[in-house]
Amino acid sequence: MENPAEAPATEGRHDAEVSVTPAADTQLAEVEQLLQALETQPREIEPPGSREVPQTLSNEPPGSSPDEEEEKPELHHELRSRPARHRSRRHGTRRRRRAIRWTIYAVLFVLIIAGGGLGGSYGYRHFLKPVMGKPEALLQEARVLSGKGRFADAADRFLLYAERVPDGLARPDALFNAACALQRTEGAGTATERQARLHRALAVFEQFIKDYPDHVKRRRAEILSGVVLMELDEYDRATEVLRDALARAEDKLSQLPILRTLARVHAQAGQYEQAESMYLQAAVLSQNLTPEVDYDELGQLFHALARMAPNETERQARLEKAVEYLTRAAETRGISPDYRDDLKERIAMLKEPIAPSRDPAGKTTAPGANEAPGMGAGYGGKTNPAKETQPPETPVQ
Repeated sequence: MENPAEAPATEGRHDAEVSVTPAADTQLAEVEQLLQALETQPREIEPPGSREVPQTLSNEPPGSSPDEEEEKPELHHELRSRPARHRSRRHGTRRRRRAIRWTIYAVLFVLIIAGGGLGGSYGYRHFLKPVMGKPEALLQEARVLSGKGRFADAADRFLLYAERVPDGLARPDALFNAACALQRTEGAGTATERQARLHRALAVFEQFIKDYPDHVKRRRAEILSGVVLMELDEYDRATEVLRDALARAEDKLSQLPILRTLARVHAQAGQYEQAESMYLQAAVLSQNLTPEVDYDELGQLFHALARMAPNETERQARLEKAVEYLTRAAETRGISPDYRDDLKERIAMLKEPIAPSRDPAGKTTAPGANEAPGMGAGYGGKTNPAKETQPPETPVQ
């Protein structure tokens, strides 16, 4: 059963709700129309940065106002652009420092090239490049240098190859070629340098003979060792080396170059009888195809001895021997006509009376160091046979 007191209140609340409903519906309809109108309008997209930065996030100090910012636009621009200018200045400073540093490096490089370029190039060619290069390149470079007459540099390359490739197949030839190049003393500045180069050549020849006793070039190395010892005025050692080689020679053809070298060593040492004996042994060898060479050198030797004769009788006797040997050379079959004509001219000159040369004191003088023994005046500038050596490029038979 309902309470009579509550009935009026309930009825009043219901009436209020009924009276409010039409107004709410009207508002909802207006809101829907507004939303539809907004949806039909195009949307505007704000460009980036167009929205104003709140005052609390700006870089302005606290307490500043928009009015003050409008009144001081220059100050505002300066405050905003100051960090960028600082970064630009720091970047420019680093670039300037880098440019200065590289300029200094370039100047130092130019100074090195200009002042020490020659020394640096020499050091690279003679030290760095040979060490850094391949062994085969060393051999090729050595041959090129030898062809250009730079024998000392070529010898260095050959020796460097022999050191870097101790078991290489080309090592024997490298050692032999190095010794031959060192024997060629062309370009040696002083007599001391020449002597030092000859001593190096002798050491390399001895190393070659020791390391490769059965090599096909051993006999030639022994002969050239004798030649080097002769040039060093070590005649006894030269004679010993050459006689040992002669004792091991297996055929006549192998004996020929050894006999000729022995004859020249004896002539240079002043042992003229032994020299004549060696020349004659070489000339009569059955396999000697050029005996005129031995007779020619004998004729030059006795011509030089005639200039050194103590009296006229001895001088005439030596001149007769010189003519005899030169005649044998001219009568040898197979020589060229020009060579034969040259021999005949020298024979005719020797047959004319020639007075012995004298110095200002009136004493008979011996030929000069480059003239005797084996070389006298009037021989057309031919070299001293006692000084002659077989060039390293010519194989010894």
